[in-house]
Amino acid sequence: MNNPMPPINTPDNKFHDGNPLTGAQGTIVTADFMNNTQSSVINVQTELKNILTAANIQASDTQTDQVLQSLRSLFMQCDNNFNDINDIATARQNLNLKDAALRSVGTGVNQIPDMSSFSSSVGTGGSLGAAGFQRLPGGYIRQWGTSVANASGDVTINYPVAFSVKPDAVYFGYKQSSVPTAIQSIIVNDAASSNIGAVCRAYKIDGTGVITGSTNAFYWVAEGKI
Repeated sequence: MNNPMPPINTPDNKFHDGNPLTGAQGTIVTADFMNNTQSSVINVQTELKNILTAANIQASDTQTDQVLQSLRSLFMQCDNNFNDINDIATARQNLNLKDAALRSVGTGVNQIPDMSSFSSSVGTGGSLGAAGFQRLPGGYIRQWGTSVANASGDVTINYPVAFSVKPDAVYFGYKQSSVPTAIQSIIVNDAASSNIGAVCRAYKIDGTGVITGSTNAFYWVAEGKI
């Protein structure tokens, strides 16, 4: 685009009427001024027509909104909420958005789980020694805690969260503060156990081979569907 044309060559750069009564002359419109005016008009028209050309719009003498139509065609409109993107796949590629941009939130195939799929409770003070659980996407859950059997070795573990069915696996480990003097084991009564708890018996065998109930505390971990 051309630089702005120079103003009319008068002391105040304005046009003035002549006055026959006072002998004041009107502003003389020179050829330079008219040529500058013509050149500026043509230059502006050319600039505007180039906008129409970029939008593949033919100039028409009967239309007065073609520049507006061209701008709307060339630039995205905020009111359209990106609906005016012609090639969404290419736009996504240009934004360097990968496959994750096409995934919905969920736990199904080709879905992305949100943090609600990883809800957890780690017990008092955040210690894994306390009863707690950790959910995983797909409906799997791991639960843990500690228990102590009575003098007969009987103990029932109550899960913090009910499984949908009996857990797939239950693990145990004794808590020891000193060198053990007996072999200890925990046996699950599968028939009496359910999705809400495990009925167990804790045994120990001392050096004489006698089997008795164990009252030592133990850790447990259970995993399964929820």
